[in-house]
Amino acid sequence: MIGIEQHFNEFNKKFKTSNYITEEKFTLKINELIFDFPLKSKADNINLGYMQPKEWFIHEHQNNSLHEPGLVKLLFILAERFKNSKVRFIDIGALYGYFSILATKIFNDVEVLSVEANPYSCKYIESIKKDKKFVVHKTINTFVDAENTAKKKMYINGYKFLNKTSYYIVIFKILIKKLINLFRQKYKIIKPEKVYVKNTSLADLIRNKKKQIDIVKIDTEGYQARFLPPATQNLIDNKAIILLEFDDANEMACYNTTNEKLCLPFIKNGYELYWIEHRAKGTKLKRKKIFDTSMEINSLALLIPSQYI
Repeated sequence: MIGIEQHFNEFNKKFKTSNYITEEKFTLKINELIFDFPLKSKADNINLGYMQPKEWFIHEHQNNSLHEPGLVKLLFILAERFKNSKVRFIDIGALYGYFSILATKIFNDVEVLSVEANPYSCKYIESIKKDKKFVVHKTINTFVDAENTAKKKMYINGYKFLNKTSYYIVIFKILIKKLINLFRQKYKIIKPEKVYVKNTSLADLIRNKKKQIDIVKIDTEGYQARFLPPATQNLIDNKAIILLEFDDANEMACYNTTNEKLCLPFIKNGYELYWIEHRAKGTKLKRKKIFDTSMEINSLALLIPSQYI
């Protein structure tokens, strides 16, 4: 079996995508696989600072481009590697279930969990289940945190969840924009939305493991700095494969950590680290023996037990 790095870079050369859109669905073709995403349903609340599903699919796939192509390609590489195994794909930070839907077809034998804190996004993912033409996967509306809690009040602003301090800072900025709008500049005003969401620890999410390969994709705008460390040993014990989106150094500094610190416990316990600038088209996957500061940017890490290499 060829190495993951070589496999990825060879697959890169024959990777082709195309797409088309109708009023009812967005259709994406990757090599010979076809994926359908329904467009009739909308996220219930449009005052959240991000695009509706239809707008999002169009924006992310202009000129036959692909949303986070590096991550998509890694799913294909992992699917080939584990084609004879049962896989559980845990999509943390699912938004509209994009990678969840891809995973249902890319992997041969897979259970997919879409984990999303935003209840409005989850309603869109749930709406897919109403139409039998589209794939079904389990949706979990929860905020992944360091520990479990009952539902509590939170504020959504765009893709981020705010603490009280951040919330008041955003409200203050909104007031300033409203004042400026009275005179000249027309700023778009997006008010944080109050929601009630329960918290679930990552350790609990991955519990009740059967004989399967766990692949955990994490894209949580820096918040992984809070919930990943308490669950790291659980993930290592389960030999889970981690697809971890890095955030830039400034974002990680808000949590008093770095991407390197999050990865080191895995590496010390026999994991291999692969790294890619996953949003750029055609970039190569690199196996990293040493973590350097150039990696502290918005990018993607694959952390995989050495026994799977």
